[in-house]
Amino acid sequence: MKQTFLAVLVALCITGCSKDNESPINEDPQKTKLMQLLTQKEADGFYGSVLIQKDNEILINNGYGFKNIAENQKNDPNTIFDIGSVTKQFTAAAILKLEMQEKLSVEDSLHTYLKNVPKEKQNITIHQLLTHSSGLIEAIGSDYDVVDTEMFLTQTFSSELQFSPGEKYAYSNVGYSILGILIEKISGQTYEEYLRNNLWIPAGMNKTGYRSPDFQSENIAHGYQGDTDFGVPNSSNLWFNEGPYWHLKANGGILSSTQDMKKWHEALNTNEILNEEAKQKLFFKHILEETDGDSYYGYGWVIQELENEVKVHWHDGGNDIFYAQMFRFTEKQNSTVIILSNQASEIAETLILDIVPILF
Repeated sequence: MKQTFLAVLVALCITGCSKDNESPINEDPQKTKLMQLLTQKEADGFYGSVLIQKDNEILINNGYGFKNIAENQKNDPNTIFDIGSVTKQFTAAAILKLEMQEKLSVEDSLHTYLKNVPKEKQNITIHQLLTHSSGLIEAIGSDYDVVDTEMFLTQTFSSELQFSPGEKYAYSNVGYSILGILIEKISGQTYEEYLRNNLWIPAGMNKTGYRSPDFQSENIAHGYQGDTDFGVPNSSNLWFNEGPYWHLKANGGILSSTQDMKKWHEALNTNEILNEEAKQKLFFKHILEETDGDSYYGYGWVIQELENEVKVHWHDGGNDIFYAQMFRFTEKQNSTVIILSNQASEIAETLILDIVPILF
């Protein structure tokens, strides 16, 4: 899930907060205001962990509410959450890593790697899958439906295209799962193995993945809707031994913490994992999300340049239980805001709008 309206609201918030822009807040009052804000949000019912970094300084790195109400366990900076569709930018980074390794080109077509692709879908390119311009439908099943690779490909290939590939933008979880299948086929590793070996371990991220980090169950947040406890997202009755099935795999469902996501933010500020050419593709304004809008889709990231020349890379994701957001303010200052919640709510979804006026 990704909500484009948030980009517009962030733009309005930043450009409309002239009082804060005219009177810069020094660091101590800024931290105090952020702490007060989040303490109030916790009192209002916010469950989750928040990390705020501005110009390489950590201003906030705390947990709020409960990760397990029954056990009276509170969220903390090391709590593991389902990051939803923030997963997509990892899938995109893995594709670009394979391109760096000269194992594919983003201009390659589906029929280059997959068999029995119907004629109307044969020339869908990897680039079109990355930018949600393939014409594939958003979903063909529920997140936890049992579906193996061949079943998923059969269902995808028999589905009707929404439009001619490359014609326009239309968000597609199916397209990102196809990218995951390509990662496995081309690398000879499972999706998670390839990302772990080529992205997460090099970035120092030891608590990110589906299964391979061998998460301690007490560190994983339970998901809540009101008083209903849905348990942990990697439950054995929802996933198989390698993780989720293909309706979720590679398009969502990665587990991580704010601490690990900060490490990824920092890795993207270097050329150690992705070189400059790959990062330019990752964060390029490839396609408008809406014809009359001002937000673009890159590869797994929404790209928006605000009126005060602050460039924002962001994505969100959720399943009506867990909700996640990651914002990278990269040009004005090296800043990131990471919000991971185990209780999807309006509080979680709009928290960024209260943070930004204080931060800038």
